[in-house]
Amino acid sequence: MFRNKKVIGSLFLALLVFLSTTLPSFAIASEGAIVKEESEKLESYQEENKEEAGEEKLSESDNGIIYDMDDDLGDLEIAPLNEDFSPDNAQGAGPLKVSYDGPTYRARAALPEYFNLRDYNRVTPVKNQGTNGSCWAFAAYGAMESYLSRFGSFDFSEKHMRNMHGFDWSIDDGGNRDIAAAYLSRGDGPIWESQDPYDPVISASPLNVKRALDMEEIIYLPDVLSIGDTVAIKNAIMQYGGVYTTINSSKYYERPESHSYYNPGGGKADHAVTIVGWDDSFSKNGFSSVAPDNGAWIVKNSWGPKYMDNGFYYVSYFDKFCGKSNAVFVPKAKDETGEIYQYDKFGATRSVGYNKQGYMANIFKASRDELLHEVGLYNVALRTRYEIYVVENLEKTSQLKSDRKLVAEGFMEYPGYYTIDIDPVKLTKDENFSVVVYMNSEQADYRYPMPIETRITGFTSKAEASPGQSYVSADGESWGDLTRQVPNANACIKAITTAGDTAPDEKIGDEIHDDPHVKPRNLYFKEGKSGFINVDKKGSLTAIIEPEALSTDNLKFKSQDNNVAVYYKGAIYPRSVGKTVIQASTEDGSLKANFFVQVIPKDFRNEQYDPIPVLGENDFDPKWMEEIEPSEPDYVEPTKPEIEYDPNEIRNMYLTTNMGVIKEGDTFDLDKKIGVYPKTANREFTYLSNDESIITVDKNGIATAHKTGKANVSIECKEGFKKEFNFIVLPRTELKELSVDYMRNSERKAGIWTVTFKATENGEGYSGPADVTTVSGDRVRKNRIYFNRGEAKIKYNGFNFGVWRKEFETTIKIRDIEQSIKYGF
Repeated sequence: MFRNKKVIGSLFLALLVFLSTTLPSFAIASEGAIVKEESEKLESYQEENKEEAGEEKLSESDNGIIYDMDDDLGDLEIAPLNEDFSPDNAQGAGPLKVSYDGPTYRARAALPEYFNLRDYNRVTPVKNQGTNGSCWAFAAYGAMESYLSRFGSFDFSEKHMRNMHGFDWSIDDGGNRDIAAAYLSRGDGPIWESQDPYDPVISASPLNVKRALDMEEIIYLPDVLSIGDTVAIKNAIMQYGGVYTTINSSKYYERPESHSYYNPGGGKADHAVTIVGWDDSFSKNGFSSVAPDNGAWIVKNSWGPKYMDNGFYYVSYFDKFCGKSNAVFVPKAKDETGEIYQYDKFGATRSVGYNKQGYMANIFKASRDELLHEVGLYNVALRTRYEIYVVENLEKTSQLKSDRKLVAEGFMEYPGYYTIDIDPVKLTKDENFSVVVYMNSEQADYRYPMPIETRITGFTSKAEASPGQSYVSADGESWGDLTRQVPNANACIKAITTAGDTAPDEKIGDEIHDDPHVKPRNLYFKEGKSGFINVDKKGSLTAIIEPEALSTDNLKFKSQDNNVAVYYKGAIYPRSVGKTVIQASTEDGSLKANFFVQVIPKDFRNEQYDPIPVLGENDFDPKWMEEIEPSEPDYVEPTKPEIEYDPNEIRNMYLTTNMGVIKEGDTFDLDKKIGVYPKTANREFTYLSNDESIITVDKNGIATAHKTGKANVSIECKEGFKKEFNFIVLPRTELKELSVDYMRNSERKAGIWTVTFKATENGEGYSGPADVTTVSGDRVRKNRIYFNRGEAKIKYNGFNFGVWRKEFETTIKIRDIEQSIKYGF
């Protein structure tokens, strides 16, 4: 009999060489209480069931299976929780402890010093998560959509993943790679964005939607703890696409001018992003503080395109938090008749074992005549060996020993989730069957290779299991019900079936297209609605269609007058001075967008319109006219002859502002407020004040205030342009005595609280503006408030600060007076 033999998740094995690496983890001391509490609960449960498990023999389960073996669990060992896990640490590590000890692989062939998926159109548009903790969903789909970009345009619903994952964390609490993996592996997603459009606040999602794709594998890559550890992520980016990772989000460590970020160790991992490339030569001096060496990841954020470099930024290889909890999400074509039999809705939360090995089994009942062709498994250690068996027509538990048939074997290279092809097995409706899995983690020297789902306080409190579902064994001979040793626990084994007689084609190809539910709803030009361009230049004109997931490849373009300008392959090519309109339209003509173009002579400027971005010299080839749509003129204005102008003469004069406020005795540089076109023109002006007792202006444009009042200054150039500037002169007085006398916060109810202030000026209630800044961790809110007769207040709610935030500091500033209070809830 043919047996499937497979190595899962191996990155570039043809290029790899074997070496041994130990990756220690780091712990947060304050989180030890969570780990201890869960351990004490488990020990108590095991003690209560110890004697009972050794003496009692069960008869028949709810599914009709006869228990004809002693319920022998042997010396089952249960892995401790991940010491970095805390229910309060959103975006951080989950409770599942994984091991990267033992053998790993590193590429022999040299990787490029620079690689950016954006250069290959392998990154989807940057999105904006808004004011909630959805970054982990954006990071996960950022990675998955990057993988899929080679096949077309994909846009999945982060809102559905955020709202429907089922874990204890709310939409504001965040998530992590384990939550994303559980949601996807159980078949609840991905859902098309159009079926549940993103909203940062709404916590309800539709129930009657179906996933667009199935999952092939979710690879948990090793943490980056040294520069050598970057290889696995780099290989994954080149092979798969974007990589999910965590980071600290404090703006303190940003350096906006170089679009960079480096946190050497402050705070915690509280944000998730997608790594889309790297630059080994990015200077260590290019961060907010000097990094140990050169090199940076290129990261895609989910704070909109206005953040850093259009939503992307560089993060040092030596950042304390970036490069941790990494994951790759690899989908495959959906089997429309597929079925997933499973008990582990929340995925793997812990693992068990019998000294680095062991057997586990799940018993299911077929709901139809079908073909079992795949098994879904989680893995918790490096280079885990597996054997998969199937027991057909299961009637009694002893068949787990006697009747199992080997259908697949191989290795899982990295921790994560994998779907494994097996020798297909035909199932009959209402037939009880079992999938039995042997797992061995000796190469990683890890004692607990078998993943299970169980309850974890503050994380998976809704996890549940029943006797007769999952079994474990040390040797495959004697079996025991898993719930006797671990409460509400199931083995993480999924049986994946199809309604056909053959396994489905899982390759993503031409049959997978853009979201079929998406219809274009808006069409416009990035550059606005109008612009001018010089006749000797070619310009950029970019049509944008919404939603962004749709392609612009099928848009049609035409000019109202091809004799003035034409549109060809994303650029405007002027042909003569004049006016025209470039029109973009969808293929069916349902949406249209117009852009007014004025072509002006060489070196001219039109102050009425913004300039069209110039791509270079006009190199239009008349041969292109064969490919260009004929013009449809609504109007054509006569071509105007080109006029020669003296570059030293002012052809337009304007003021950047027409009013200035100064105090007695102060001066004001009026010349700096005057703009001219062209810039090469001679700046020679005459100034005339209507009241020189208040304002005088010298020949260089320096105005001097002599006394309080108002005065107008006329500005004129020799070309005849004339402008008027208005001055207000205030008295020079001493500052009044000002003080903040009272600051107090109210209680927080339903996420809402207020801060009240009182201030006096010269013994009376202050009336006027003040700036208030409130900080909680990395969250900062700045507002301007106004005092009325000495009192003012400001209100905050859950949209300003998530309810999980406990510590706050509010600072008020009135002129030079600044005062703060710290408080908590």
